[in-house]
Amino acid sequence: MTRRKSATLQIALTFATWLALVAPGGAFAGEIAFVWANEPTRSSYVPASRYSYNPYGLTNTVRRLSRGRYHVKLPAVGNRFHGGNVQVSAYGTKHRCKATWWSLSANVDVNLWIRCFDEDGHLADRRFTALYQDGSEGGHDLAYGMIDDPSPPPPGSREPSRHTVHNAGDADATLSDFWYQRLGTGRYRVFISDFASPERGWMAMAYGGDHASHCNIADQAHESAWVHDEGWIERMTAAVHCYDRDGRPADSKFTISMAQGRSPGSSRAIGAYMHMANATAPTFTAHPNESWNSESPLTNFSVREGPGEYDVYLWAMAGRWARSTAVVVAEDRGDTTCSIGHWRNSGSFTLVRVRCHDSFGRDRDSEFHLTFVGNER
Repeated sequence: MTRRKSATLQIALTFATWLALVAPGGAFAGEIAFVWANEPTRSSYVPASRYSYNPYGLTNTVRRLSRGRYHVKLPAVGNRFHGGNVQVSAYGTKHRCKATWWSLSANVDVNLWIRCFDEDGHLADRRFTALYQDGSEGGHDLAYGMIDDPSPPPPGSREPSRHTVHNAGDADATLSDFWYQRLGTGRYRVFISDFASPERGWMAMAYGGDHASHCNIADQAHESAWVHDEGWIERMTAAVHCYDRDGRPADSKFTISMAQGRSPGSSRAIGAYMHMANATAPTFTAHPNESWNSESPLTNFSVREGPGEYDVYLWAMAGRWARSTAVVVAEDRGDTTCSIGHWRNSGSFTLVRVRCHDSFGRDRDSEFHLTFVGNER
């Protein structure tokens, strides 16, 4: 290739990238991207296309850096004005995985750094799912934040860094409408203002550090509250409890997101969420405010298959998605962790297997919050 042809090609690619970003539905409009990283010992690979999604049709990649350490690249989906949000779940066996950091390269490529740990808390090569969401398309039904200071000074309240927060419920986009309190070691409460509807689907994950910490949703609610200089407001609130690898309460950074009647990150995506709120019931149908399905008005339900093992049934989802992923977080039962066992189509349903266990790898019944995301339409 001549130098002139090479320069012409570079200009064309640069223009194409710019056009993708500013066009309707481009990265500045809010995006999702995800991978299922299923080859934990391979040095570098392209994830299976059915379980990897990039809205521009570009190729997501996974690279193994060393034992239990991975780099995931999601080309062109980032936005330098919004930090985005990352949720990671272990897949398959009884282990834990989490994001340690994420950043942009070339202002648009999202880079995720993931670490996985075995049942003893040691770095280990394991499978995982990872979901990135950027809520910059606006709307009124998505909020997320990255809690990057786990031990704020008295009185214990703090607002996250501006670029790590999105609150679509806040028409003025003021940071003060997303804040958190540290209530004790490893105990936090997050507040998200200006959400009038009680519908919600929550996720929260520990991030950062070379250790097997994890965080769970402890409780969540919609409430009316009196706020000085604002009067009565409607807001969402969730308690997050974090633990070290041995199941002891421990301060930890974490990410948290809340979607309201939509898929995380993009209102155009196929998806569903569910709060499974009864760990011992043979079957459980979620409360309508805590269940959503893009393909059906029917409420998602679960079946308990054994100790700590559940099948979640998502109505009318089979055949609707070409690419998909799932992430899950336990509802607080001490040191319990939940992971994705698998997902597949079953009749007209998409079935997602969820497995829960304690810090020693013993099966344990647990409530949980599940999010399933497919490709955009």
